[in-house]
Amino acid sequence: MVWTSLKGRIDTVSLPGKIKRTFVFGRGFAMPKVSEAHLEARRGQILKAACRCFARSGIGETSIQDICHEAKLSVGAVYRYFRSKGQIIEAIAQLGRENTRDHFASIDTGGEPIDRLTALLSAALRFLETDAGQESTRFNVRFWSEGLHSSKIRELLVEGVPYACEPFVKSVREGQQLGIIDTGLHAESVARVLIALHMGLSVMKTLDPDVDLGRCIKVIAALISGSFVTPEQREPTSPMKQSVDTHQPGSDIGQLSARQKGAKLGDSKRRSKR
Repeated sequence: MVWTSLKGRIDTVSLPGKIKRTFVFGRGFAMPKVSEAHLEARRGQILKAACRCFARSGIGETSIQDICHEAKLSVGAVYRYFRSKGQIIEAIAQLGRENTRDHFASIDTGGEPIDRLTALLSAALRFLETDAGQESTRFNVRFWSEGLHSSKIRELLVEGVPYACEPFVKSVREGQQLGIIDTGLHAESVARVLIALHMGLSVMKTLDPDVDLGRCIKVIAALISGSFVTPEQREPTSPMKQSVDTHQPGSDIGQLSARQKGAKLGDSKRRSKR
């Protein structure tokens, strides 16, 4: 069998038995390229499958073969996108940071800074009640526990904290500029405390699905707004003024407000009558 072909020319060759085959020769014809959208979709397919495996069995107990089976892909197809399970974990951590940023960006946080803090935390907690939120939480709990043993995962977790804190820090600083939030409070520390509330309730909700997040959100709103204490016990002055007044030089107990003095005087009179 002999044939010749010019660059890029398609030749039909007759083989023994009157069978014809068509061949493409030369470098003039390129294989069709896979679109970026297809590559991203396949990559996302692998990462979602890995998250389900990690949430179900744990990171250490999950193998690349498990991920391939979950994603319904061959080992070669998975290795085309990720060379190891470690790369998959890093990609999931990066995706988590992006999703956190996008999630908070989509929340309507109009109003005063105090209201925005409550709205941000409320939205994050309400997400735990969705199917996607429950799956995400199961994975997160596994991921957090793995960070106790893996320095690499711990590093990824620490790197992700600023992404979660950013919108809270922004609201706290704005509230401090407006004189609504105590300027003596460290904005990043306030954000970390609020994120810790979310993490703690995430674990509780995972262990006990009956936890009422609506009631928890109400408590958090009361703590943030200052209504946790009854009006009768609440100071009429701002927290900033209290901080200054209770540390005046030359005073061991600090300056008392008029309401506190009245309360103490009333207690004294009631004791004398007894």
